Amino acid sequence: MSAKDFFVVHAGKYGSLPKSELVGSLEATESNFSLKPGTKYLSRFTCELNKAKESIQRVAISHFLCEELIFQRGSVSNLFSFLHKLNLNEGGSFYVRVNRVERAIPPEEVSLLERKVGSILSEKFMKKTNFENPEEIFILHIENDAYALGKFLKYSERKNLKERQNKIKPKFHASMLPPDLSRALVNLARVKKDDIFLDPFCGMGGILLEAELIGARVVGLDFKEKMLRGAKENLVFYGALNYDLIRGDSRFLPVVKATKVATDPPYGRLSPKLKKESLVNLYTRFIANLSGIIKKGGYFAMVYPKGLEVKTLLNENGFHIVSEDEVIVHDKLTRVFLASRKVS
Repeated sequence: MSAKDFFVVHAGKYGSLPKSELVGSLEATESNFSLKPGTKYLSRFTCELNKAKESIQRVAISHFLCEELIFQRGSVSNLFSFLHKLNLNEGGSFYVRVNRVERAIPPEEVSLLERKVGSILSEKFMKKTNFENPEEIFILHIENDAYALGKFLKYSERKNLKERQNKIKPKFHASMLPPDLSRALVNLARVKKDDIFLDPFCGMGGILLEAELIGARVVGLDFKEKMLRGAKENLVFYGALNYDLIRGDSRFLPVVKATKVATDPPYGRLSPKLKKESLVNLYTRFIANLSGIIKKGGYFAMVYPKGLEVKTLLNENGFHIVSEDEVIVHDKLTRVFLASRKVS
């Protein structure tokens, strides 16, 4: 199957993390892809159609996948000359939807633009407008400095996350990552079906659940029995079957080997007694121990508060940093999502 051009529209408020998650998902699905220059909210790449669909189905902090028809820098005002150069199949039903970000165009122009683009496509390719059950949906994505027109192909996993929000799970703890960030972390770790996946600070099992849904055999470790009971209840509630839960200390990991590891270690946001010195000691011993657990070529992804020196610890223990993305939580907390690969 020949490669095509695609774009993915990212959710806001996550900085560069959606792009790293998408790359992780493309690599996890063993896609033969090539990235193209994109924008703040748009990742562009060339790939086979089936692999592009498989990859978008895993990601949680992007919205949808489109086959790219037009991409241009600058104002959307020059779109119409490019529309007349399109080569599309004739006939069928369709509608056009405008997706604008950061007030790229005034709201009153949205409907006008949708009608104008729809009119050109209808006249040039003899298509009929149908808002109820169209055969094709064309999405015009507009930013302040660029725009893209594409044929909608597939929604991401983000569309299903309402069913897994933390507050509707049987067991909830304020320290849990929301399911979109848990899934992003799993994708940063390049988790595949049948991988042996480890979360050494599993808590109530949110990250474990996202890895299990992808098809991994998941192992959760936590020092507190209460957390493990909560993790089991949450996993069972969502029908998880391939999991093991172990009570233990992450500084002395009892697991022999793991293919992929992802975790959100404690960092004092809910435990004021956890000082920076004890955090450094915890991370130092944990990462040193992890070096003997994860296989060469395997991936490790984690979240930590900006300001902790984690990259040096990883480099010293045979890990190569693959991506590093900051997500602002509030004025006093910025989380770093880091992905690394074991190289020695």
